[in-house]
Amino acid sequence: MSRFPNLECIFCKLNNQRGGIVLAMEDEMSHGKAHSENQFLYLDQEDFKSKYTSEQNAGRIRFYVEGASCGKCVRKIEELSLNVAGLKSLRFDLGTGLAEAEIDPRQLAFSSLAEKIRALGYNPIPLTPETASESLQKIEDRRELIRLGVGAACAG
Repeated sequence: MSRFPNLECIFCKLNNQRGGIVLAMEDEMSHGKAHSENQFLYLDQEDFKSKYTSEQNAGRIRFYVEGASCGKCVRKIEELSLNVAGLKSLRFDLGTGLAEAEIDPRQLAFSSLAEKIRALGYNPIPLTPETASESLQKIEDRRELIRLGVGAACAG
C-alpha cells in the first residue's frame, strides 16, 4: 500500500483525462454505445481463442496494457480480480506492461475483461503466447517522448 494513496503520477492524470475525452469522442462518432460495447467481441471468437490461448490454458490470456505508468495503475488493474466475478487472477507487471489474466469462461468472457480494463482508462492489447511486449512498449515510450517534446517546445 502506498504512503500517499490519493497521489497519482502526472501520466495517470493525463491518461485518465485523455482517455475520458477519447472515449467520449469515440462514442460520439459511433452514434451511440454499440461501438464501445462491441469493440472487443473478436476476443470471444473461436479462431481468436485458438491463436491467443492454449488448450491446457483456455482461460488464460495476456494483454499489453497501454497507458499504465505507476503503482496506482498497477493497483487499479489488479483490483479488478477482487471486483469482477469469474476473474480468477490478474497480475500486472509495470516494467513490461504485461497483464496476465485467468478467467472462468463460464462466468466471464475475454471481451468483458478487456472492456473492464478499458473502462479504467487503459488500452488492453491481446498478445499471443509467443509475442513479447517489448515492441509495443517501445511504441508507447516513443509516443510519450513526442508528447514531452511538444510540451517542452510549447513551454518555450
